[in-house]
Amino acid sequence: MDRRDFLKTAGATGVLAGLGALAPAAIRLPARLIPEDKGITHEMLAALKRRGERRFYRGPQRFALGMPCGGVAAGQLYVLGDGALGGWHVDGRQNSTGWGSDNYKVRPHPRELTQGFTLLIEDPQAPGTHWIEARLADSQRGGSFDDIEFVGEYPVAEIRYGKPREQPLPVEIVLRAGSPFVPLNAKDSALPCTVLRFTLKNTSQQPIRGRLVGFLENGIDKPEPGEIPPLRRNRALTRGELSTVLMEMLPQPDPPDPRPDRMLFDFESPTYANWEVKGAAFGQGPAKGSFPRQNKVSGFEGAGLVNSYADDDDLLGEILSEPFSIDRHFLTFLIGGGAHAKRTCLNLLVDGNVVATATGRNNEQLSPRAWDVRAWAGKQARIQVVDAQKGPWGHINVDALRLVDRLPASLKRPAPDSLTFGTLALAAAGAPSLRVPHLATLPLDADTRDSAEQQGAEPLVGALSAPFSLAPGESREIPFIVAWHFPNLHTANGVMYANWFSDAAEVAAYVHDNLDRLFRDTDLFRKTWYEDTTLPWWLALRLFMPTANLATGTAQWWKNGRFWGWEGVGCCHGTCTHVWNYSHAEARLFPELARSTRVMQDLGTAFDEATGRVAFRGEVNNGFEYAGDGQSGTVLKCYREHLCSPDDSWLKANWPRIRQVLEYQIERDAMSRAAGAMPGEPDGIIDVTQHNTYDINFEGPNTFVGSLYLASLLAGAAMARVMGDATAAERYRSIARRGRNFTESHLFENGYFIQRIPEDASPRWQYGKGCLSDQLFGQNWARSVGLDTLYDEEKVRSGLRAVYRHNWAPAVGQYNAKFPPERWFAEGREGGLFVCTWPLGGRAGEPVRYRDEVWTGCEYQAAGGMIWENLLDEALVIVKAVDDRYDGTTHNPWNEVECGDHYARAMASYGVFQALCGFSLDGPAGEIGIAPKLAPDNFAAFFSGPQGWGLATQHRETLSQTNKFEVRWGSLRVRTVLAQAAFPVKAAAVSIGRRVVPATLQPSDRGVSLRLATDLVVQTGETIEVIWTG
Repeated sequence: MDRRDFLKTAGATGVLAGLGALAPAAIRLPARLIPEDKGITHEMLAALKRRGERRFYRGPQRFALGMPCGGVAAGQLYVLGDGALGGWHVDGRQNSTGWGSDNYKVRPHPRELTQGFTLLIEDPQAPGTHWIEARLADSQRGGSFDDIEFVGEYPVAEIRYGKPREQPLPVEIVLRAGSPFVPLNAKDSALPCTVLRFTLKNTSQQPIRGRLVGFLENGIDKPEPGEIPPLRRNRALTRGELSTVLMEMLPQPDPPDPRPDRMLFDFESPTYANWEVKGAAFGQGPAKGSFPRQNKVSGFEGAGLVNSYADDDDLLGEILSEPFSIDRHFLTFLIGGGAHAKRTCLNLLVDGNVVATATGRNNEQLSPRAWDVRAWAGKQARIQVVDAQKGPWGHINVDALRLVDRLPASLKRPAPDSLTFGTLALAAAGAPSLRVPHLATLPLDADTRDSAEQQGAEPLVGALSAPFSLAPGESREIPFIVAWHFPNLHTANGVMYANWFSDAAEVAAYVHDNLDRLFRDTDLFRKTWYEDTTLPWWLALRLFMPTANLATGTAQWWKNGRFWGWEGVGCCHGTCTHVWNYSHAEARLFPELARSTRVMQDLGTAFDEATGRVAFRGEVNNGFEYAGDGQSGTVLKCYREHLCSPDDSWLKANWPRIRQVLEYQIERDAMSRAAGAMPGEPDGIIDVTQHNTYDINFEGPNTFVGSLYLASLLAGAAMARVMGDATAAERYRSIARRGRNFTESHLFENGYFIQRIPEDASPRWQYGKGCLSDQLFGQNWARSVGLDTLYDEEKVRSGLRAVYRHNWAPAVGQYNAKFPPERWFAEGREGGLFVCTWPLGGRAGEPVRYRDEVWTGCEYQAAGGMIWENLLDEALVIVKAVDDRYDGTTHNPWNEVECGDHYARAMASYGVFQALCGFSLDGPAGEIGIAPKLAPDNFAAFFSGPQGWGLATQHRETLSQTNKFEVRWGSLRVRTVLAQAAFPVKAAAVSIGRRVVPATLQPSDRGVSLRLATDLVVQTGETIEVIWTG
C-alpha cells in the first residue's frame, strides 16, 4: 500500500482519532484551550486497567512499523510490517535524523537493499519439475501476502502470513525476527546481527518437500546517485553444517596510464569569476572558512570555499559554473553542510540535465566525494551549487572540484579506516547453495557459484537455499542469520564488537553455535515481560517500546568499553547529562553500560578535576560546560549505578569524584542571591544561572533544577553513609531540609510549584508562574532510588494534579492553533502533555523554550511521578495518549521522536514501569522489594537485580500477602525483603523451595521489612517466597 492509499484508508476508518477506542466519540470544543474535564469516563479508566489482549498490527496499522532488530549499540536495522528488513544504517557513518522539524511526519521506511525470502514447495503431481512459489518479505518485488499480522514485542517481532493472494499454500508460515536480547548479558545483547526464524507447519494431509531461499544484496558502501560503485565480492564459506555468504569490497585497480589531475575550481579567487550567481546566499565571492555564528567549518583546502551559510541559514541562491569538457574518468570534490536532496546540493549538468548530485550530511566537515563521469566523456558540463532551503542545515559547503583518472587514497575503497569498511553475511544451517541471481529468475534459474565479483549499478545478490520436508501436521524452524561487521565509527572510537569478531562470518558463526542458548534466554525474557505479567497488554508494550532505542543509531558502545549516546539518532552529541537524566532502561537492564558512562565520561572525560563540574556533553572544555539539571543528575545516576551493583566496590572506587560533583552544586548554592539567604552559605536553593534541558538558562529558584538538587543531596547523604562519613551525610541532609523549607514557603503557589524570577533578570526563557510539567522531576528520581520525599506529600500531589489538569489536552489542536510549537510532536485530535502552560496568566512574550511542544520523555517522567504519588488514573491517561499517537498507522511505535529519531529521553518509560511495580533495589545491601500500584491484590511483573532477573509476584488474601521473586536468569543475593501490605503485619515467614530461612520482621518507613539472618543467594530456577500475615 502506498502512502496515498494509506491516507485514504486512514481517513475512512478514523484511525487518527485521539485516545483510540477510549476517546469520547467527539471531543467537544472547550471553553478553555485545555479543558479541566478531560472527558475520560470511569468505563474508559477501567478499560485502561484491564489485562486486555495481545496486540496485532494488521492492514493500515502496519504502514509505519519499523521495529529495531539488531544488537544493542551495534547499528540500526528495522524489521518492517511485512517482515522485510529496511532502514539499513549498520556501518560507521553518522545518520543524522535532524533536530525534530520533520521527524513527526508520516514516513514510510526505506528498503535500501534487495532482500527477502522465497518459499518453494514441490508440486506432488510433478515432483522436481513444478513448484508452488510464494514471496515472503521481499523488499523490492513485494510479497505474495496481503493477509499479514505483525506482533511486535521487542526484542522479538512475530509476523504471521495468512492466505496468499494467488495460489493457496499447504503450510502455515510464521517469522520471528530479532537479535539476542538478554538483560544483564550486555555482550550477547550487542551482537551485530538479526536472526530470522521461520516456522513452517504442514497443514495438508500429504507430506511436502520444498526450499526456503533467503537472499541479500551486497550493500556495503552503496553509492549515492552518480557516485562511484565499489568492486564487490560474495564468497561461499562452509563451516560444519553452517553455510555463509560473506559479502565484502575489494580494492579498485588504478588505470595503467593516468593523466595528471585537472583542477576545475579551487575557489581561491576573491570573486566567483565566470560563474553565474543568483540570490544572496553565496555572496559575491568564496568564503574564508566559517561565518561568525556558524559552527566551525573544516575539511576544505586552501583559504577559500563555497559556503552559503552567509551568517544566516535563511538566505537562498545558486551559482552556475562556466562550461568545461569532461576529459578524465572521475570528478572529485569536497562537500559538507545540509543533507536536503535537491535543496542543498551540488549538481553536475550535462546538456542542461542533472546527471549526478550530492548533498552534505548535516555537518560542517567537508568530506571527499567523487562521481564516475566516464559515461559523459568528451561532453560539455557545468557545475551547479544550490541553496534552496531555509532553517537548520539550510546551507551547502563545497570546495576543490577536480577531474582525475586515479582516485585519491581518501576515496579508494575499501580503506581500512573508512566508515564503510566492513563485511555483511547471510548464513543458514543445512545444505544451502550460493547464488548470484538476476531477480527476474530467482530462485530456480539463478547462476550458482562459489564466488562472484561485480562493479556497477546492478546489485550483487547472494542467496542460500535451505531444503525441508514436512510430514502432515509437522512443524520445523529454519533460522537465517544476517550479520554485519563495521569496526569504525564516525566518532573515531571503533565499536565494541570489533574486540570480539574479525568479520561478519565470525559473527554469524558465533550466533549459530550459540543459537539455542541465545534465543532460549531472549524468548524467556520476552515471555516474562509480556506474557507472564499482569500489566495490561497495551501498557507492557508501550513502556518497553522506547527501550528499542538502545538498538538504534542513538546508542554506541565504543571499543574502549564506553557507552555513549546521541540525544536522537545522529543529533546532539555526548550522552548529554540533562537528556539522559530521563532514561532508566540502560541502567536497569545493562548496568555495566551505565557504569561505563559514569566512570569514563561523567567522572572521566567530562569531569573538571579542579572544580568537580561535569561538562554536559561529555568532554571538558568543549563549549558545553555546566547544566544545572545535568550536574545534579550525575550524582543521582551514580547513586542508581551503585544500587544496581552487586557490592560497594564501584562506589568506593568512585566516591571521591562523585562527592566533588555534588560539592560543585553546593558551591553554586552558596552563591545564592535569594532574599534572606546567608551569603556564602548553602541554603538548598540554586538561584544563579542554570543551563538546562530546555536549551536555555533559568534564573532564580525553581523546582525543576531545585528538586533534582535536593534529590542529589539525599543521594549524596546515602552514599556518604555507606562510605562511613556520617558528618558529610548529615551536612547534605541539613542543606536539603533548608531547601525544602524555602521551597514550600516561597515556590508553592496556586496549587503547584513555580519559579521566582529575580528582579534584575530578564523574563525571556523563564517560566515564572507557569505550570511546568517537569516541576517535580527530582521527586520522581527520589522515589525511584528509594530516597525520602523532597517536599510535603500533599503539595507534591497537588503539583502533579495541576500538571495533569492544566497541561494535558485530550486534543492538542486547539491549544496549538493559538500557540504554535517550535516543532510538532502531536497534532490535531491527538492527546498530549505540553511542556508548560500558564493557567493563571502571566505568560511572557518569550517564556521557557519548547513550552508548546509535547515530549514523550516529559510525559513519561510526569506519569511516573504521578504513579509514585498514587495518581494512577492520570498517569495511565497520559501514557495511553502516547500509545495512540504512535499506533503504527502514521507513526512508528518504536520511534518516539524529539530532537531526532529514537530520542533518548523517551526511555523514561522504564521509570513508569518501575513506579507501577513500586520496585526498590539496593544491590550491595541485598535489599529488594515491590509495592505494586496497579492491581496489587494479584500482581506479576519482570524484575532485574545486579546479577539476575525474573518474575516478581504479589498475591493478597484477607490478612495474608505472599510475595515471590522467581529467578529465571542468573542469581539474586537477598538479605532484606520490602513490601507494603493492606493490613497491619504481625508475622512473616520466608522460604526457598521447602527450606525455611530464619528472618526477623522489622519496622520500615517504606512499608514492612523482613531481614534474613544471613545472605541468601537465589539461583536460576529457584524462588524466594515471603508470606506476611496479620
